[in-house]
Amino acid sequence: MGIAYAKFQEMWPDPRQKMPSQLEVDFRNGPTFDPMLGFPNGRKEREMPLTHDEMVDARLPFENRDYCAHKYVHYLQCMTESGFFAKLAGKCDHDQHEYNDCMKEDTILRWKEWERERRLLERRKRRIAKGLEPDPSLQTQTA
Repeated sequence: MGIAYAKFQEMWPDPRQKMPSQLEVDFRNGPTFDPMLGFPNGRKEREMPLTHDEMVDARLPFENRDYCAHKYVHYLQCMTESGFFAKLAGKCDHDQHEYNDCMKEDTILRWKEWERERRLLERRKRRIAKGLEPDPSLQTQTA
């Protein structure tokens, strides 16, 4: 029973306890640092390939309304235009492969952004410890 409990605690830790080895990156509120920090020549902003109205008109599910929506629309068009036997023969495999590659690249880019945020938080923590930067948690809010 002990190993089962240990594995359960490992897979589903108590959310009330702090994880000691992780810095807390809050991905729900967006980046806390300037997105152009560390990019002297600037950085290209990501744009949605389809507008919200186009995604609604295409009846895309909410989970597919992302940066790869245009690839998913092409895949759905291929699936609806081809017959049953063409689907079995793999006529739309190329479109599905393009969509999967786009999703993979998007996931990797989100990982890189999360890792950048984590490293910048570590950098801020080191600079606060050295006294090079004021601690934002100790500053009082003046209104």
